[in-house]
Amino acid sequence: MARPRVDGPRCSRHRTAVCAWAAGSALPVPVPVLVLVLVLVLILIVSFSLTSCASSVVDPQLPVIDDQYRVFYEIYVASFYDANGDGKGDLAGIFEKLDYLRDPQSAQSLQVGGLWLMPVMPSPSYHKYDVTDYYQIDPIYGTLEDFKALAAACGERGVALIIDLPINHTSHLHPWFLAACRGDAPYVDFYNFRDSFASGYHQVPGSKLFYEGHFGSHMPDLNLANEAVRQEILKICRFWLDNGVQGFRLDAVAWFFNANTTANSQFLSWLQQELRKHSPDVYLVGEAWSDATTIVDLYQSGLPSFFNFPFSQSTGTLISSVRAGKGDQLAKALERWYAQLPSGAIDAPFLTNHDQARSASALMNNPILQKQAAAVYLLLPGNPFIYYGEEIGMKGGSGKDENKRTPLYWSLTDDTGMCDPPPGADDIRPVDAGIAEQLKDRGSLLRFYIATIGVKNRHPELARGEFALVDSGISSVCAYTVTYEGRTLMVAHNLGEELVEMAIADAELVDFLAAGGTAPRYQKGILALPGYTTVVILVPGTKLTDKTP
Repeated sequence: MARPRVDGPRCSRHRTAVCAWAAGSALPVPVPVLVLVLVLVLILIVSFSLTSCASSVVDPQLPVIDDQYRVFYEIYVASFYDANGDGKGDLAGIFEKLDYLRDPQSAQSLQVGGLWLMPVMPSPSYHKYDVTDYYQIDPIYGTLEDFKALAAACGERGVALIIDLPINHTSHLHPWFLAACRGDAPYVDFYNFRDSFASGYHQVPGSKLFYEGHFGSHMPDLNLANEAVRQEILKICRFWLDNGVQGFRLDAVAWFFNANTTANSQFLSWLQQELRKHSPDVYLVGEAWSDATTIVDLYQSGLPSFFNFPFSQSTGTLISSVRAGKGDQLAKALERWYAQLPSGAIDAPFLTNHDQARSASALMNNPILQKQAAAVYLLLPGNPFIYYGEEIGMKGGSGKDENKRTPLYWSLTDDTGMCDPPPGADDIRPVDAGIAEQLKDRGSLLRFYIATIGVKNRHPELARGEFALVDSGISSVCAYTVTYEGRTLMVAHNLGEELVEMAIADAELVDFLAAGGTAPRYQKGILALPGYTTVVILVPGTKLTDKTP
């Protein structure tokens, strides 16, 4: 497949105004002075419009490709939107705000294609990762009927709904564990007991027995080697699939059999195969907060997705590269990463999640860097995941986990739907502007997220394409191609402050994002890429798809 020929970099230390190409017009030479002035004014007006919108096209696009590729949005339900005024976010609140997440008629909707709900089942903890009943909705979030209504509404909008499934452990108050502690068969074998203390084990109150619970005494680990436990898990999954979910985020998969990657992979392979008998299109994404080698090894299970932890977090490759302006190093790291993934793998990149400090803090609360980081990870092949509030630059998250799950700011002037923070949160930082304010601001971070997701949605190649490195020879530029169904696009991010130029023969600029506020230009085979700017280029000899995701 033909790729753009990069003849060599031409670097300039001077920024340039948007040229006649970006404005959609050409300046005849010579022209009368008055006409020239009028045309220049028009160029400036159009230039302002383009850079304010961040992308050359902002119309919402809907998916028509029926597959598992989506931009997902992660929601901690208790902090999203409170529909009944009790201070806690609920399922009815998500239902009420679906237009914000996906509205085919609105240019002010994120247009995400998937939702991941953190645990919604009954639990004694604020985070709900210790489940007491796998077949119900926690009353603080609503009812099972509320969930069904939300799932149906998501289905009508083409939104894939997945829920968190904590099956590494249950709550210590789960009926299975209470029965096991009493010695009731068959539940004793649902957990891992021993007669003496060992690391990660806790004593059963009033007994000489100890049970495994690596995440705490309130979270006893299930014995996933037990066939009866496995059948219970299948029943649970089928129940939720029958009630509208399209998949699951699997919690703590690297701990299913402790650090035994082979056993963990075998279990995941079994689970995927069994669930596909029930729902052939079920989507599973695993949380293996581990090193790259472990994650790559777990992909051998056949699970379609694992979260890309090596590139996430404040110290991860992506944020570190954006902060340092090292585009070429990022591109080479991405090449190494994608080369390791098996065919059919759907990478799941993200900036930060509910266990980490907010990405805004990691990016020094700099709106330009936040925008550029969004452009980089959202356009990567695979299924990017947005943590709620990331799109408006929510801050903080230091210390305890409660600080990482503080309420979403819908408005700075209207408290309707505003949730209370999780109990014990002590690092609650306000945002500079809420969703309502940022939707009105063409240059806001939220509007940039909307524009970036629009770019991702317009070009199926960006999610589904095969990755190949483009060596630009410029240290600040991360460039690569993606090829899908005979079409190839080149993506180039300038992570530096200075404008750079690259000679690229016979290409076509089809989309761009201007995090730094200045649009790129492509004329006579020369791409001028201002600082903090992203371009999507159609490679010579290929055609744009007629499909729109």
